[in-house]
Amino acid sequence: MIILPKKTWWNKAYSFDNIPMVNIIKQFKNPLIICLECGKDWGWGNVLSISYLLEPQTKFQLFPNTNIKQIPDTFTDVFFLNASETLQDTLKKEHDWNIALVFKHSQSLWKLKSSTGNK
Repeated sequence: MIILPKKTWWNKAYSFDNIPMVNIIKQFKNPLIICLECGKDWGWGNVLSISYLLEPQTKFQLFPNTNIKQIPDTFTDVFFLNASETLQDTLKKEHDWNIALVFKHSQSLWKLKSSTGNK
């Protein structure tokens, strides 16, 4: 069967964006992936798919509604999966952190911008 070796196919549309997002994340040495709203619209299946495609040492923070106080300096880059406008506003208001969109199709990937005092 032709579709079995394919990473994505028309009938795998739900996770079609995972590979382009993984290709972006893989460019960084020690990333942290945060998904505070995974249980809503995005689904845990996509998170598992992404984790399977990344290096085993890649760290994830997946706790819904977690208040992020600080991000350890051990991570080279920090990504957010499907960050809502509410989450973006919260990050800006509570921490003065800005995130930039690095990929968007049906799903989105955001990266914490570097600035003084944070990543």
